[in-house]
Amino acid sequence: MEETTPTQLHPDLPTTAIPETTVPPTPPVEPTTPTPPATPPTQEPSSPMPSAHFPIRTALLIFVLAILAGGLLFLAIKQTPKPAEKTTVMQVPTPTTKPAYAHTLLSLVQTPSSQSATNSVSVMIDTKTNQVNGVQFEIVYDPAVLTNVAVLPGTFFVKPLELLKSVDPKNGKINYAIGVQPTALPISGTGTVATITYTIAPNAKGTTELKFLPKTQVVQEGEIGSALDSATNLTLSLDAMTSQPTRATSSAGQ
Repeated sequence: MEETTPTQLHPDLPTTAIPETTVPPTPPVEPTTPTPPATPPTQEPSSPMPSAHFPIRTALLIFVLAILAGGLLFLAIKQTPKPAEKTTVMQVPTPTTKPAYAHTLLSLVQTPSSQSATNSVSVMIDTKTNQVNGVQFEIVYDPAVLTNVAVLPGTFFVKPLELLKSVDPKNGKINYAIGVQPTALPISGTGTVATITYTIAPNAKGTTELKFLPKTQVVQEGEIGSALDSATNLTLSLDAMTSQPTRATSSAGQ
């Protein structure tokens, strides 16, 4: 069946042009870029909290410095000069008065000279009522007049024990101590305690003296103080070689 148009059905009707409807073109769709997923904000690394303890390096440094400081302090103390220590020497006090038991006498007696050039002086003792264990004497002389001075034990003490023997030729001093053996009994009586030998210097004239010093003492059994009553010095006449005894000051300072 053939299709008829409106014009053909109604030929008398004027033909009206039907406007064509223009459909706007659809704009091309641009391809969309996919949005990346949101990245969570990055957090900066937090600085570590200070530790309550010192780092190992710091502790080691402090330790080394402490050792160095201690060493320097030790050296400073060691190098500091110390004051000289005083040595205390115990001395037996010299009594102001003689003990009642002090009766012993000491004296210097010149021994008759022989053809020898060596002369001698004997240190004599008389204990009286004392029982003595030992004798110590100090004697001074003129070293410009008497030379080659020596001291030898006498015969008063049997098998004597020499405790001290010193001759100072520069200052002219004899220091000598002699006594009984530790197991021996004390002795009483008279005799020669020691013998002093010497030579006279050439061209020596006049007189010279051998003199006991206050430290001379006699030790008695069971007593602390000295049993010495008195000591007699000796004056030598160099011209005629005769001796003149002189009374000495006793050990008690009298």
